[in-house]
This record gives sequence, C-alpha cells and structure tokens, in this order.
Amino acid sequence: MTTMNKYCPKCNFNFEPEVGYYYGAMFVSYVLNVALFVIATVVFYVFFEDKVNSLWYMVGYVFLTFLLIPVLFRLSRSMWLHVFYKEKREVNS
Repeated sequence: MTTMNKYCPKCNFNFEPEVGYYYGAMFVSYVLNVALFVIATVVFYVFFEDKVNSLWYMVGYVFLTFLLIPVLFRLSRSMWLHVFYKEKREVNS
C-alpha cells in the first residue's frame, strides 16, 4: 500500500525529491480525516439521529475510516506533492 513509483513513467519526474519529503502529507491526511469526520457527524445528526443508535454510528465511522485509508494515503501524498511542484506542460507551436 505504501509503495509508489520512484519516477514518472511519462516525464521521468522524481516522486521522492528528498528523504522524508512526505512527512508533511501526514498533516494533509489528518485534515482530510477531520473533514470526513465532520461531514459524517453532520449527516448522522441531520438524517439518522432518531433512527440509529450512536454506537452504530461510531462503529460505522471507524469501519469507513479503515476502508478509506488507502485512498486518503494516496490523496494526501498527491496533494502534498502538488503544493510544491507545478505541472510543466510543453506547448506545441
């Protein structure tokens, strides 16, 4: 799950610019998880508070978080990389 290409197959861009570069992606992942928690909590209280026990909400949220770990991991790394590097496009003229 944590392995990724060292270089881009199309442009040969180095995805690991320095050792420990992706430590900052942990904070991006944290923000994404907090946003997911806030959205899930609001949806629960607006639509399901009277119908579902709070314990089932917590169990469901933990299960959802574990299911989304690979997605949040990749997304946070990609977002962290895009903060510092812009895509360079060649203009055909």
